[in-house]
Amino acid sequence: MTIDWTIEGDHHLLVVSVVVGHRALPLFWRAYSQRALKGRMKRYEHAVIKRACNLICAQVDRRRVKLTADRGFADDDLFKLLDKLQINYTIRVKGTVNIFHQNQWLKLSELGFSGNQRHRQIGWVYYKDSAPYRVWLTISRARDKHGQWGLWYLVSNVPERAKRAAKEYGYRSCCEEGSVMPSGAWVLPRRGSKTFTPGHGCLRSSPSRWRR
Repeated sequence: MTIDWTIEGDHHLLVVSVVVGHRALPLFWRAYSQRALKGRMKRYEHAVIKRACNLICAQVDRRRVKLTADRGFADDDLFKLLDKLQINYTIRVKGTVNIFHQNQWLKLSELGFSGNQRHRQIGWVYYKDSAPYRVWLTISRARDKHGQWGLWYLVSNVPERAKRAAKEYGYRSCCEEGSVMPSGAWVLPRRGSKTFTPGHGCLRSSPSRWRR
């Protein structure tokens, strides 16, 4: 399960999707005007995530659900919410964040690799010195959808190998390429569309029948 923002003019669409093959199938979406989001973005993100997780988990065992999200969503309040909902997650965080590792606070960007190593498992750390929260940390060198190499600092609430975490997070590229319904029709309005209306929606199909 992934979550992402899509911007269409003055409107912002927050979409929770499940990856099917190489595309993201929207499960739940909510649209906001730019004015409505001012000072309220995090609150709306958490509300949508909570609503979507409750809808999905009404039909699917929570142990089968995992949320992936990009750096813009990462904060200790989201980690706490997902732990409360008993939802596993793999979320990318910024390299400028401080963590507590080996009895000291340091920036994530100070952690490196040995030789040509591509994956490194750090383990349990405390995230963010201003409001420490315990998360599992891995680092991976990976290519983005444009083929460019980058560093992925990934946090989770369950222990997992770095290579596995990177694979899970990599499914997000399907979400960023575009969300489609099984028929192939676009769910999100194309750029420049004048028919976009703020609101919300939910796909009523049974998630238990979907496979990655």
